[in-house]
Order: sequence, then structure tokens, then C-alpha cells
Amino acid sequence: MEMKRCIRLKSAITFLIFILSSTSLLFAQITVNSNFEGGNGIAAFTDTDENEVHIVSELKGGDTKNISYYVEISGLNPALPLTLEVSAHWSGPTIVYSYDNINWEKTTLTNLNNFTIPLQSSSVYVAHSYPYTYSNMITDVSNISDLSYVTVSDLAISEGGRAVKLVKITDDCVNDNEKELIWMLGRMHAFENPGNYSLMGMLDFFASNHPSAIRLREEAIIYIVPIMDVDHAYNGGSGKDQTPVDFNRDWHSLSSQSHWNAVNAAKSWIDSTAQLNNFSVFVDSHSPPPSGQSLFYYIYDSDHHYINTRFVTETVKHIGNYQGTEEIYYSLYNAISQDYIITNYDNAKHYNVTIETGFNNRTDGVEWTKDLYLLNGQYHGQAISDYIHGQANTNDIIIDNNDAANVVLNGNWLPSTNILGYYGDNYLSADTTTPSSAVFNATINTAGTYEIFTRWVSKPNFATNALASFTHSGVTDNFSIDMSLRGGNWVSLETYYLEAGEQVSLAISNTNANETVIADGLRISEIVDCESLSILDIQQEHFPFSSKLYPNPTKKQFTIQLENNTTLETVKVYDMLGHLVLTTNKYEVDTTSLGEGLYTVEIKTNKGRGIKKLVIR
Repeated sequence: MEMKRCIRLKSAITFLIFILSSTSLLFAQITVNSNFEGGNGIAAFTDTDENEVHIVSELKGGDTKNISYYVEISGLNPALPLTLEVSAHWSGPTIVYSYDNINWEKTTLTNLNNFTIPLQSSSVYVAHSYPYTYSNMITDVSNISDLSYVTVSDLAISEGGRAVKLVKITDDCVNDNEKELIWMLGRMHAFENPGNYSLMGMLDFFASNHPSAIRLREEAIIYIVPIMDVDHAYNGGSGKDQTPVDFNRDWHSLSSQSHWNAVNAAKSWIDSTAQLNNFSVFVDSHSPPPSGQSLFYYIYDSDHHYINTRFVTETVKHIGNYQGTEEIYYSLYNAISQDYIITNYDNAKHYNVTIETGFNNRTDGVEWTKDLYLLNGQYHGQAISDYIHGQANTNDIIIDNNDAANVVLNGNWLPSTNILGYYGDNYLSADTTTPSSAVFNATINTAGTYEIFTRWVSKPNFATNALASFTHSGVTDNFSIDMSLRGGNWVSLETYYLEAGEQVSLAISNTNANETVIADGLRISEIVDCESLSILDIQQEHFPFSSKLYPNPTKKQFTIQLENNTTLETVKVYDMLGHLVLTTNKYEVDTTSLGEGLYTVEIKTNKGRGIKKLVIR
């Protein structure tokens, strides 16, 4: 028996030594791999016992600055955290990591200039920022290419033989000649992934069913190039200050030939489209270095650029409760895209900026994530829609504060030109010491649906609760206006159906205001929608085929159930004024973007068109 026990003990010890030896072999070789799309980085040092790795960013193509890195590290011991050191130009205080190359986390520097990454397996991906590859862009653009108002084409073919994609977004139901022109470019510098996500957030918004997006597609033609330097985005290079010339130093004058195919093609397209439409918005979406700022805008050194940019940035704050900082931008000899556009196509309506979306934290201290980058883009898209919508039309009724025949002043109003962004010759201001009101009166010539706007100049210490009261048909609606933000543009208050000959008025007052109140004008703009339902359609339900719409009332979504052999083609949702607010071809319709109220649902099928009422609570 003792002999058998001894043999069993020796066998167990031998098996344990084998297991330990095998485990040691399993983690004996740490490897660093960047042989995949967008990959960059090599191993400078590995220590298997300590789970330590030092990677170095590589220069790719004509790079002069090795900023990018994106690698897979394998052969690690998952029982220990990974200690990672990175050598890269402008290396920042954060990096991102992923166990599946899909879901990413962020970590910050520890002492000794290292990053500590917890492990869930023997391999992990690390990168200087949330990766966004050329293939990601192709997929995202393809996902919206079937929408009727989206056109995807090739702007150019890169030096490496890759398609530089151009996305055009506009609703063809309005004549293109009547629209404003918007151009947006992304990824001039390939390492600037945050700016790319922000731009894709804008693109997602412009293609969405958000009411402001639907409105913008009727008022503007939007061109977006998601990635300009597609070759460096594909091979993992940085593109910053690359030879023979940086993508964003290659713009020069109209008559000069640029080096890069994408830049030449963009200049040609911009030139041709700017001859047909008023060029209102140009955005070049960038990111500062990983060690740089949170979010800021380059503003050209002129009054209207400052005012227009301030309106958009403050609208982002109004929508999302944070905003970027602003920096005055000066010419670099016409070589940068923003300066090129200003030099050749500047006008008083221009909102023209280079947006720098940071790598680390937002301006309010919140840490950037991939979802927040996209949300930032959506906020900017909505702000740009508000900006375009704030441009007055030829047939609008506009009552300026100096129109003595149509403006009644009560109390103590002082004219001023101290703050830029006013309409006409000046604006009026009233402090809180004397009850004051400015009443703008107007007469409606023809019956129709009209949108009511007002405007002001803004200053941080102006009233955040100024009272605006619109009266029509004996009914008065009150609005609270934050005049510390969004000065210098027309801001929409509400939409009304007004009768011919009707007398209407807008009163701006300092009643209960916490600071100075501004009165600068009334604008009344008739709405002519691309698609609207008649009053008869709004009032009556009509269904030539068997169907069911449920739940009704609803909160977040409803489902359409059709009889056999009935195929759904389109679903359109209209508000009670007959305005189109949502379009889809899905049986399950998301209504989270719509407010509470009564709506009309138009369902088109292979058997005809039906109308049903929908209540959203």
C-alpha cells in the first residue's frame, strides 16, 4: 500500500509540474500585432513575467509625426493587469482598449507614465482613440444610401486606389435653386478619429427623421466627405504634416493645382456647387493632438463669422448643456480649407469653422466616449439646422424695432449698437428698474401656416427668462427666452395657422426678468412644406384595406398590422398642422422624437393609401 501511495504522489507532483510548465509556456511569448486595417505600432519591449509592454507608433507613408497606434497584444497573463508604455508624438493622458475590437473602454495614465489595463483574456486591443476605419465609413454610408434623399457617389479615387466617398443629402421636393449650400469635410488628418465620429453624428442627424433634419433637407443641400485622407485612414498613418504636403495645407487658390486627388476634386465640386446656391455653411471637422484641448472652434477674424459661430456654439449649449471654446483663426496663405472657402466664397450668412473635437474630456469636464462624440455631432447638426432656418426669406414679414408705425414702446427702452448681431440699425434694451414692453404689430395678407420668430443680441449677463407673448385671434401664448445665448439670428417661437387680414402682435417685456431684456424684431414666415396633408385628411380617417395600428394611444412606438397580401410601402406621420414630421418604411415605428399630442398617420401600401389618427402621450 505504501508503494502505491508513493507512486500516486509522484504522479500527482509530475502532473502539477507539467501544468505549471504548460502555463508558463502559454504566457511565454507576448506578441504585438498591427497587421490589420488601421493598425499601427510595434513592440519595443515586452516582459512576460511582469505583463509589461512598450509599443512605439510607426511612421507610415509620408508621415513625419508618429501619432497613431492601434495594436493587438497577445500572449498575456490574464491573472495580472497589463502595464503599457507608449512612445508616440503628442501622446495624451488617455488611451482606449478592447477585448473584442468592438466594445472599447478608456484608461488614464498612472505614475511612471504607464497605462494599466485590466485583462479578461490573454489578448487585448489598444489604440490612441476609438478606432474608426475606412471600412466602418463604407458600411455607415451604405446603410443610408437607400434613403430617397441621400445620394452616395465617389468624390475621387485616392492615390492608393480607394474611393473617397461623397454623401449628398437633400429633399428633392423643393427646387434646389431655393436652398442654402452646406459643405462638410472630415479626417484631413487620419489620426483624428474624434472629429470623424463627430462628423458622422452630424451625417446621422441629417439623414434622420428628426423634425429639424426634415426641415433642413427642405432648406439646404448638404455635401459631406466623411474621410478625405482615405489611404492613411486605411493603413494607420497619422497624416499630420505628411510629405509632400499636409492634406489641410493643400488648398491654395482656385487657379492652383493641389497635390492630392481628393483635395482637387473637393475644390472642383465646391466651385461648381457654389455657383448655384448661396454658400452658408462650411465645416472642416478635426481634432487637436491627444495631449490638446477639449473642444474648440477656429473663427475667422471678422464680425459676421464671430456672430454666426457664436450662435451655433451657443445653440449646442442650449440643446446639450455644454459648448466649446472659441479661437480666432488667421490666414495661412490660403492653404487651409477653411481659409480657402472664406477667401473665395465668403458672405454675411457664412458659418465657417474648423471644429476641433478633443480626445479626452468635454468642456464641461465629462469624459468623451464614442457615443458622446456621435451625440456631439447630432447636437451640431441640430444647431446648424436652427442656424439655416434662422435666415430670413424674401417674402417674410419683418418688423424692425425702429418701425415706428408698427412698434409700440412702453417703459424705458434704450437704443444701442454696443453688441454685434442686431438686425437693422440697432437694438433696444431695457433693464429691470422700470416695467417695459415693446409690442411688434403685423397684418397677415393671405391665409396660411406661419412660423413666428424673434431675435436679440446676447451677453452672458442678459436675462435668462425674458417674456415674449404672441397674440392672434384673441389668444396669447407666452414664451420664456434665454437672452444670454443665441443672439444674432432669428429664433423660432411657434407655428400658427393665421387668417387673411388677421392682426397679430409680439410683445417683448421685462416682466419678472432677472436681467436686461433685448427687443430687436419680429419675423413672420409662411411655411410651404414639401409634403403636407390637406385639412380634410387631418379631419377624417380613411382606410380602403383591413389594418390595425397599436398601441394607440402610445408613448414610444406603434406597430402596423396589415391584412394578408397587403405590403407596406411607406409610413408618414404628420402633426395637426399637416406638417410631415416622420417618414419610415418599417412596421414598427419609433415615436420617441415626437412630442405629446394628436397626429395623423398616412400608410401607403400596394392596395392603396390609408389615414389613421394617432395619440402620443
